[in-house]
Amino acid sequence: MLENLKKIADLLPEGLSETAVEELVQLCQEAVTEEIDKEMRILESKVDGFIRTKITDLREQARKELEQDDVILREARAYRKLRQLIAEDVESQDVDSVVAESKEQIQDLEGKISRLNEKLDAALRENQMLNDKSVDLIEENAKLSEKSKLPAKLRESAVVITNETDVEAVTRNTSNNPFLTEQNINLAFDK
Repeated sequence: MLENLKKIADLLPEGLSETAVEELVQLCQEAVTEEIDKEMRILESKVDGFIRTKITDLREQARKELEQDDVILREARAYRKLRQLIAEDVESQDVDSVVAESKEQIQDLEGKISRLNEKLDAALRENQMLNDKSVDLIEENAKLSEKSKLPAKLRESAVVITNETDVEAVTRNTSNNPFLTEQNINLAFDK
C-alpha cells in the first residue's frame, strides 16, 4: 500500500500543498474502502448461499441416514404400505353395510327430530293461547282497577247467582284455550 501511495505521489505535480495531497489521499482511501465493501458484500452473499446449500445437503443426507438406520421409521413405512394394501382390498359389501347402518341412524334421528318438532309446535300453540288469555286478563284487571277507584254508588239493580251456566258466555271467554271446555267448566261449578 505504501508503494502505491509513493507512486501516486510521484505522479502528482509538484507545488501541490499538503492539504491538497491529504485530500487526494483521503479520496483515494474512500474509493478503495467503498470498492472493498462492495466486494465484501458480494463475497458474503456468495458464502451465505454456499453455506445454505451445504446445510440443506447435510440435512438431507442426515435424514436419509436416519431413515436407513431407524427401525421405527422403517416399520412406519411398512405399516403405511400394509394399510394401503388393506384399504384397496376392502370389499364393497363392507362399504354398503356401513352406508346402510348410517342411513338407519339418519332415519332414526329424523324421526326423533320430527316428533320433537311436533311437540314444539304444540307447546308454541299453547303458549300463544296462554299469552292471549293473559293479555285479556291484564286488560280486564286494568278495567276492574279503574272501576274500583271510582266512588261507590247505590244501584237499583240486583245480581242473580244461579248454578246454571251461560254456555255462550263461557264459550266466548274460553275460545282461545282448548283445555277449558264446556265440560271442564261445568265440573268446576258443580261442587
